[in-house]
Amino acid sequence: MLLMKLCVNAIPAGLYTALCVTGLAMLVNLHPASGHLWPSALPAILLTCALIYVPLVAVVLPLLLLTVRFFAVRRLSMTWVHPKSMVWFSIAAMGLLTAACHLNLRYYDDLIPPAAREGLKLTAMLLAICWGAASICAGLAQAPHRARRWRSVAVCLLAAPAVALFAAGGAAAPPDGSRPALTGQAAAAEQGLPDGRVRLLVVEIESATMDQVLPLVASGRLPSFSRLLKEGASARLNTIRFGPDGADRAALLSGMPAWMQDLSPRQTIRLRGFAMTDLQLAPRGVLFVPLAARHVETGSAQRRPPTLDGLCRALGMQARWIEPEAPADAGEARDPGLERALRRILESPPGSDDAVARSLEGIVARGLQVDFLARAQALAALGEEGSRRADFVGVSLPGLAEVNRYFLRYQSPEEFGDVPLEEASAYGPAPGRYYEMLDEILAELAGAAGEQAHVIVVSAHGVQPVTLPERFGGQLAWGASPAEGLVTPSGSWWQGPDGLLLIHGPGMLAGSRLEDADLQDLVPTTLYLLGLPLGRDMRGRLLRKAFDPGHLEAHQVLFIPAYPPDPLPLRPDR
Repeated sequence: MLLMKLCVNAIPAGLYTALCVTGLAMLVNLHPASGHLWPSALPAILLTCALIYVPLVAVVLPLLLLTVRFFAVRRLSMTWVHPKSMVWFSIAAMGLLTAACHLNLRYYDDLIPPAAREGLKLTAMLLAICWGAASICAGLAQAPHRARRWRSVAVCLLAAPAVALFAAGGAAAPPDGSRPALTGQAAAAEQGLPDGRVRLLVVEIESATMDQVLPLVASGRLPSFSRLLKEGASARLNTIRFGPDGADRAALLSGMPAWMQDLSPRQTIRLRGFAMTDLQLAPRGVLFVPLAARHVETGSAQRRPPTLDGLCRALGMQARWIEPEAPADAGEARDPGLERALRRILESPPGSDDAVARSLEGIVARGLQVDFLARAQALAALGEEGSRRADFVGVSLPGLAEVNRYFLRYQSPEEFGDVPLEEASAYGPAPGRYYEMLDEILAELAGAAGEQAHVIVVSAHGVQPVTLPERFGGQLAWGASPAEGLVTPSGSWWQGPDGLLLIHGPGMLAGSRLEDADLQDLVPTTLYLLGLPLGRDMRGRLLRKAFDPGHLEAHQVLFIPAYPPDPLPLRPDR
């Protein structure tokens, strides 16, 4: 009977939770065609939230209270309508909502549009302030002669965030995806772009990080990386953590934040029981999915931001981006150079009958095959002459990502504790040796580009050991599953270290170390190196501290309102 009375008194807290979650859903809705959701979708969202959260809160909070009071000496007395309990249950619900808002901001701050982000920040701040003040007032209301007065103040403090949420949700509009209809050629003519063209080489080494590169440079094993660090500019690139697959790489190659891309967490969902009410929510659900809705589709953005090579093509430049497909089978006939590289990286593997050794060898072989193919295609593009001569060549080398993903446990056995000593000795040096092979590829590509070319080495993210929940779960948080039988992934970049950026060439400030460099800064900096204008709609910035002051004075920074959308889709992350 006591539990039933508590559940009845917790119903207002459930209604309060449903009301606040509805306001959050209205605030962070990103559906491009829905416009303002007031008032058409409000009844459907509110009714769905009420059906889910009223019974949930009305059962969970009383059970938690009874658990806390299990060893209490004084027996809890309760009536069917108990104002003090209703207020305290609502304050507890407000505390949970405050924590949810702060967690969403922490994990998805880079993925939320500015308007929704600011609204969510103000909401979280208001919830925290009102929760603290309501708790104090409810505590003061424990005194019998002041109960009604302070309890009324607490109720007003509880109502303030809900009203603010509905006001913010009704005023918020979906992000505008339109762009000025200005073609790249017209913009170039308007800005008077220089006739001289600058050769630029961008080498993307997936999962490379300063934490791995700097020790190898210090030991003299990476001369090409060392030259770029000493003679050019370098930075740790702030990456996107806790984001969906490909969000960091897409931001790197397009210069646009994740919330403007098709890879941002814009999952179209449909409220259960309301077939005509579709929402796109960010952060992922805000306590809304999957209890109250079902997934309909992912993607289908109205436009995609232009990629780096697309921006160059928009202004009539010859651009090549080389990204070969991974081979289907690494066991096919290998050329002698690849075989020598494989034996060099896996210098003394255990016996050939070892299943783990065969799996790891297959991982390295596939990485080498795709990187060697990318190197060959990049060298061919850099060697072209005449009208086919490329002004910009970009090449992606993804092999290191798989090596880091599976070999990190052997490179850092102290992080895992269950790595046999002989396996750590045999496989631990593999990532460092793979870096040495990449250093040689970098030297070849830079030599083919020429001394007057700018060379950029970039990585969207680093790598770190998988967390304990990921190890116990048997797969990485970003959805990858073990593909090598006995070998499971040990490296993750879901919340991994920042990436790296190295810029070398004429006009660079030798040895400069850049602070607060972001993924989105690559595209504006690259456009400036090519003598192209920067789009004023770009969220990134030109890394001015990487350049010699005299170079900045001699080469004016040009701007256009915006670049046209890229007709080609964003390259998917692996």
